[in-house]
Amino acid sequence: MRFYFLTRSKGATQTEYGLIVGLIAVALVAVLSVTGQNISTLFSHTENHLNQSNSTTRPPPAPPMVTVNGLEIPALPDQDENCTNGNVTQATIDVLNSWSGYPYDLNRWCSMKELVVSSRPFEVAPPEIGKLTQLTSLQLGGNPNMIAVPKEIGYLANLQTLILTNGQLTTLPLEIGHLSQLRDIRLASNHIRSFPNVVLALANLSVLRLHGNEIQTLPSEISRIPRLSELWLSSNDLRFLPDSFTSLGSLHTVMLGDNPNLSLTAEQCDFIYTVPTRQFASSACQP
Repeated sequence: MRFYFLTRSKGATQTEYGLIVGLIAVALVAVLSVTGQNISTLFSHTENHLNQSNSTTRPPPAPPMVTVNGLEIPALPDQDENCTNGNVTQATIDVLNSWSGYPYDLNRWCSMKELVVSSRPFEVAPPEIGKLTQLTSLQLGGNPNMIAVPKEIGYLANLQTLILTNGQLTTLPLEIGHLSQLRDIRLASNHIRSFPNVVLALANLSVLRLHGNEIQTLPSEISRIPRLSELWLSSNDLRFLPDSFTSLGSLHTVMLGDNPNLSLTAEQCDFIYTVPTRQFASSACQP
């Protein structure tokens, strides 16, 4: 009888243990199911947060590039609003009036061929200037606080004269390379230290005035501007000129004075002597 009860007691204990293990398993399944959902939600929220962070911190894609006269420049997207299509808003007119100091209406702005703005306190002309697509001459000289030019100037496809003298410019936007009609660009008395290579895209350029800056040399590609007739580089920090300088056969004016560190080859000096209007120190010529 003792053996019988012992066996029965052991069997009951195993059954109870089995029930306990089963209950524990059911509980674990429930807990893990909820935990798994929470972990999945956590990872989902984390992924969304990271995606949002990346979308806000990732820089915008670079614009497509086009090649103009051997130089790559950013392409310009189409304009929805400009004087050519007649779709110019009053908000644009208000910006232009405030910037320029002129009390003009839409008809006056959109019939204007020449715009002169000087002695104004602006640092950068407003991008709305690119909507004045009828302009052939833009003169922004004499604005001492001007530090930059908006890229929207590249929309002025009819522009022939661009004057940006007596400011604080150090460079030019590459979009100027779209101004295929530009004949005359004047950048005197700024703080330009490197030759603005964007002018190499201007195959029809005739007048280039860069005197009173801090330029040290010219690029060898200067020969890409075969129609260049006036080149003003006096009062810079020129050290030498590229060999291709002598290929500028259309020059009738070259100004190189007040560049005390300039050294010229004998061939370059011989070429300069053939230019009708010239200014340079003969001491710069090397034997």
